[in-house]
Amino acid sequence: METYKEDFALALAETGALFFDDNLILKDGRPTPYFVNMAMFRTGKLAMKLGSFYAGMMVSQGLDTRT
Repeated sequence: METYKEDFALALAETGALFFDDNLILKDGRPTPYFVNMAMFRTGKLAMKLGSFYAGMMVSQGLDTRT
């Protein structure tokens, strides 16, 4: 597994952004066994980490990262 995936999974766990429950219902009414609350990445440091994860994915996929 690529490093960015491992780091992202760890960040989801550490921030509490990812949680599981048998009775979760999405806003559109669909049931789901898990939910990712991206609002848990609420500090500048965490937002920067999130950007780093996306950048890692882009590089691993060979996407053009030039601005």
